[in-house]
Amino acid sequence: MDKQKELNKINLLLRAMAKAKGIDPDSKENKENQDNQVQNKVQQEADDTHKELLDAFNDLNSDNLGIVDNTAEKQAKMLIAGTKMVGAFTKLGVYKFADLINNIAQKGIQITDELLSAIKKAYGAFSAENDIDELDEMKTVRAFKLSDVAKNKDAEISETEEEDSDEDEELNNKTAEQIIADLNLDEENFPHLNSWEDKNHLLRTLQGIAKTSGCNLETAALNLELDLSMM
Repeated sequence: MDKQKELNKINLLLRAMAKAKGIDPDSKENKENQDNQVQNKVQQEADDTHKELLDAFNDLNSDNLGIVDNTAEKQAKMLIAGTKMVGAFTKLGVYKFADLINNIAQKGIQITDELLSAIKKAYGAFSAENDIDELDEMKTVRAFKLSDVAKNKDAEISETEEEDSDEDEELNNKTAEQIIADLNLDEENFPHLNSWEDKNHLLRTLQGIAKTSGCNLETAALNLELDLSMM
């Protein structure tokens, strides 16, 4: 499925979800909701790019005895993945280096000195190739320390735990069937999810996607239906 077809599918699903809730698809409220859904999709793309960086980073730092040394090739691969990641985050409005690092740390990824150094190089390479005023100067990037990650992360974890606790309490009072029903996934636009007989399994799958992607269950359902439709 090419990009345009995927976008068309997303728009159709979003309009269907709005109608199922009795909302005018062309209303201001729904347009704002669509913007949020698209934002979540862009966030998912950013998450995928930092996974690519981590894979390249781990590959470079792994000890593969007996294999011909291709360190330069691996370093180039990691730099490309890193610049791609920085570019993806700028689409989300994340330009500052500290915001970029803290965004990655929020996903539960351990930022080491080595990984931080790799991301600094990628940020510098992206900055050199793209004339974006909002990007930090390299002296600011170089001054960023590993300890700066922990300071910001501690405050964010405390706030996130409170929000998750309230949401978990609400979900625990409902059955899987009730939670899935509340998502209003009509059969015409969500055929794959509607054919999922075990609603408990479906709910666990959606919750896993939501937790990994940092999105809500509706967006998780949208992403899962899109993924299944492309198989």
